[in-house]
Amino acid sequence: MGLKQLLKRKAVKVHRKVFGPSKEIMITTGKGGLTKEEIKGVLATLSTARKQGKIPALSYEHRPTTFIDRREPIWLIPKTVSVATARVKIRAVIKAKYGSKYIVA
Repeated sequence: MGLKQLLKRKAVKVHRKVFGPSKEIMITTGKGGLTKEEIKGVLATLSTARKQGKIPALSYEHRPTTFIDRREPIWLIPKTVSVATARVKIRAVIKAKYGSKYIVA
C-alpha cells in the first residue's frame, strides 16, 4: 500500500510541529474536550484555587471546534508567570480535585 493511500485511510497520524514555546495551556479529556457542565465545574475549581493563591492569574477562552458532540477544550493563558510554571500548578489543582479525569497540556 502506498503512502498516499495510508494517509487517505488515516492509518498514519500526522502531527503538526509547534515552533517556539507555547503560550497557552489546554485542559481536555481523552474524548476530545469538555461539555458545558464540565467547563463550568473546572472554571469554578480554578476560581477557588485562584482566590486561595494556589494558581496565578489566568485568562481563558473557548475556541469553536468541529466535534459533533459539542465538546470543547479550555485554553488558559497565564498573565504573570511562565506557561510551564502555571501548567504545573494547574495540573496539581486539577489532579487533586478530579484525579486523572482531565488532561492538562
